Amino acid sequence: MNFDTIWKIALAVVGAAGGYGALVLLGIKFSASLIADRLEKKYELKLSKELEKYKSKLENKTYITKTRFDTEFNIYRELSQSFFELDLWINTLIPPGLNNRLADSCKQNEVDNRNYQNSVDAILKAQNTLYQNYPFISEQFTDQYKELISLARTQTYEFEQRWNVLNFDPQKDKLDKEAYKRSQEIHKKLIDLNTSIRDYLDSLEVIE
Repeated sequence: MNFDTIWKIALAVVGAAGGYGALVLLGIKFSASLIADRLEKKYELKLSKELEKYKSKLENKTYITKTRFDTEFNIYRELSQSFFELDLWINTLIPPGLNNRLADSCKQNEVDNRNYQNSVDAILKAQNTLYQNYPFISEQFTDQYKELISLARTQTYEFEQRWNVLNFDPQKDKLDKEAYKRSQEIHKKLIDLNTSIRDYLDSLEVIE
């Protein structure tokens, strides 16, 4: 049964009811009009909200060509690999938590020397990777990468003091608490940076 049929039946019933029915009919028409008006406004409001949400989503997108996207993606992947190695060796050189040391001091010195050299090499590699791609990276990310390199250099400098002939501190072989905290800071900052880069890449819309 469609709406027209229902309305005809309603009219027939109202007609049978006489003058009182006319008042009822008027009330029905008014109520129906009011309900329809409210439903229309509610639907328009919903459409408006959905449209604003869609517009906001579009405005937050950055449109780039596929070639540029692939280039940036490869750059950030290369940087991620280089700085992961930096983080790995710095945290091996100066672990943020408890670590075991060999009873044989000569063998331990060999391990320390190897870890130190690997850390220096990792810093140099990360730095070269950064500056080679400097023009293609946003300033925000560049500053964060540079900060990681600076913190890593501080760690190697702290470690070098045990070999400094001008350092007469009897405790020079022992690192202070700040050095251990700094290794943890480097790791956290790298994780945060990679998260920001992932969000940035997700915001890009590729134009074919």
